[in-house]
Amino acid sequence: MKKLIKTNDGIKEMGFNEVLRAHENFLHSKSNIKIGVGINSIEKEDLFQELQIVAWKCYDMYDINSNCNFITLLNKLVTNHIRILIRKSKDKEEYLTMGDEYDIFDKKGKLDSYFEDDYDLVSSICRNKEEEDMLKVIISDEPKSRIAKRMGVSRTMLYKKIRKYESIFKERIKNL
Repeated sequence: MKKLIKTNDGIKEMGFNEVLRAHENFLHSKSNIKIGVGINSIEKEDLFQELQIVAWKCYDMYDINSNCNFITLLNKLVTNHIRILIRKSKDKEEYLTMGDEYDIFDKKGKLDSYFEDDYDLVSSICRNKEEEDMLKVIISDEPKSRIAKRMGVSRTMLYKKIRKYESIFKERIKNL
């Protein structure tokens, strides 16, 4: 099935494979960015495949009467998709690096194991119950959006608190 597609060269009747070939370099260039860290990172080839799906959706929804070049709509959809992936990867970051000297946040496990293994360290950086709770939030593998909802605060407020306590913990770790 072919559709009328408005390009910089005029209006052409093109099938999806032709559109994909015409915009393959654009999709490759957009898939060159790094999204996520470690386990949560997205490989270039995987991102390219996702962007091909976005191109299919764009082709499917494209209307020649919209008075818009196909590449303009494709660029908007690809950019939005990449932003969503970046946002999701930031929500999935599980562990924060807090200090060069000693990093309790690069270990896997729950806070209970930190109390068992590094009770002195945890007790020296946490001075009260609120700080212990924030440490639990920081090292939790639960998405921050879910934690914010459970706590009854906005994600923005939660991230502000995380940054505040992160700097407090960094300073205390440096002074150990």
